[in-house]
Amino acid sequence: MPVYLFMGKKPQLHPSVFVAPNATIIGNVRVARDASIWFGAVIRGDLELIEIGERTNIQDNVTIHADPGNPCRIGDDVVVGHNSVLHGCIIGSSTVIGMGSIILNGAKIGSGSIVGAGSLV
Repeated sequence: MPVYLFMGKKPQLHPSVFVAPNATIIGNVRVARDASIWFGAVIRGDLELIEIGERTNIQDNVTIHADPGNPCRIGDDVVVGHNSVLHGCIIGSSTVIGMGSIILNGAKIGSGSIVGAGSLV
């Protein structure tokens, strides 16, 4: 499981988190209990904090990144579909982000939302 220290910050993963062997987690990242990060996912906390909530499922080939002043916070019980990109956004709990969606800096998706596959927010 590639977990990398970056600029003095090492990802913090609860012991119950599943991380696929070829997923990559870098820098200022916190992942809560029972979350899962699947094959090919890249979670890059090089510029700002990324938080992933309890029981959240980050599916294959998802990219999560953030910019200074735009942390990425993902609530509990969220599903982020294959090949999605989350960038400097806030995702409320119990939300589904459909496959191939792109959620950009400053976007806020409320709890209980469904973002359709291929959406740009």
